[in-house]
Amino acid sequence: MTDSTLQIGFGEVDITPDDIGVTVEQFYQQAADERQARIDIALDAHLGQIFLTRKRKESRPAAGIVGRYRSDLVEKITYWTGVKRPIVNGLIDSICRTCERMKLWGEVGEEPRYLVEVTALATTLAMNFLMRGKFEH
Repeated sequence: MTDSTLQIGFGEVDITPDDIGVTVEQFYQQAADERQARIDIALDAHLGQIFLTRKRKESRPAAGIVGRYRSDLVEKITYWTGVKRPIVNGLIDSICRTCERMKLWGEVGEEPRYLVEVTALATTLAMNFLMRGKFEH
């Protein structure tokens, strides 16, 4: 090493703590809320095509159909995609909540078809998350 003096430059402050309008917790909560809103938009479009929008004589709530196989969906999607379990859990929870919010129905006896479509949708969204860091296309 030489006997030279290390010079450190000081920049200008562009933002002070007083200028920050949210806490770190609020910042991350807002980001999570925005991410959830984007997931909901994607699910709204697709789940309405998979399930019925009106109750029929022989139908049951779509959220119940998905919820009944929730653990199997989470296990298999996690295994085959490599997406972490908490992410897949959250995705399946979002699917159930969206089905409830949209008041979607499934015909009794058609559960295997619904599960194939939900599995394909959830796997696609999980892979989007794995490859792009977000669920939407």
